[in-house]
Amino acid sequence: MTFATHWRLRVCSLKTRPTARSGVSIRNTLPAVIEDAPDLAIETARKVLGGAWAVDATRRDGSDRLYVRLRNAQDETVMAMIWPSQRKGGEAGADADPARMVVEVTQALASAGLPVPQLLGQRDDLRVLLLEDLGHTHLSDLFGDGVPVDRYAEALELLHRFQRTTFATNCPILTRSYDSGLWHWEFDHFREWGVEHRSGEPLPSRIAGHLDQVFRDLAERLASAPAVPVHRDYHCRNLMIDPLGRLRWIDYQDALTGHPFYDVASLLWDAYVEIDNDVRMMLFEEWLSAAAPDLKTAFADAEAEVALVAMHRMLKAAGRFVLFVQQKSLGEFAAHIPGLLTRVEALAATYRDRLPVFDQIVEPLRPYVPEWRT
Repeated sequence: MTFATHWRLRVCSLKTRPTARSGVSIRNTLPAVIEDAPDLAIETARKVLGGAWAVDATRRDGSDRLYVRLRNAQDETVMAMIWPSQRKGGEAGADADPARMVVEVTQALASAGLPVPQLLGQRDDLRVLLLEDLGHTHLSDLFGDGVPVDRYAEALELLHRFQRTTFATNCPILTRSYDSGLWHWEFDHFREWGVEHRSGEPLPSRIAGHLDQVFRDLAERLASAPAVPVHRDYHCRNLMIDPLGRLRWIDYQDALTGHPFYDVASLLWDAYVEIDNDVRMMLFEEWLSAAAPDLKTAFADAEAEVALVAMHRMLKAAGRFVLFVQQKSLGEFAAHIPGLLTRVEALAATYRDRLPVFDQIVEPLRPYVPEWRT
């Protein structure tokens, strides 16, 4: 068996093709910095997998990378993940090569039996990674008849497995942490983009100073929680249902160690879908009941703690989405910003007595956040 044949057996075969938009050139939809992406993807697939490949579809997200689905004459498909020639690090000034992080974290998670796509090969400079094609179905696509509770329970159970995994000491997941500096940077990202850039005006210095102190205190509190492995972007668009019906993970390259409720809050207070609060809390309580004994006793009020983490997560997402719209011209993210901020205000009202810090954020910002104006 040749090397190319060996890998081709692992390439996903899909019979349903996405419908191309009439009259739209794939190349014309690409960011200028990676306009050579189709050629790079085809060249890499030909060298690594053998045979002839053609571009089937492209997809872009909030990062600098592009996804290209390739298809061959046997109707087999593979996903190419492509970066610009000059790759940037992650958020908050991280200097790690994001492509190398995909490779190393994929290998670590796969070795632990977690449901990540298979890495099929890469270009020598890592500008192109070839990954198993997981298909077209995201968890978000299953909301037609309400919340797919069984799938959410499955996603939460996978977090138990992830948090209990013992990784090698040199695994990149363990060499990075959600320290107080990162928590503070993410809170302040909301102030910078979710408030000031969105409104076009800087906050008065008195309010900015007040928020900075509140955010620093919260960052210290959240960073002091027990640390577990964290996916860091665990939501319905990063959970896929593969052609065999299995739940799979994507976009995990920023994984690190951090708060045990971070991924749970990200999933249950998702930016892209609305989950009934009774269903949300039922799922959280079931997840917590199956958690490790030391985690169950780590927080005096676990419900308030997960609400606090959810507030942070939604504020950060709102800030990121404003940046995506204004700096990257990704206008589709604009529709999700009002819902995120409305949910933050609802959390503040629900937990006002148990978490006075909510009002320390919402009340000073009411004149500057349209969704919070009374």
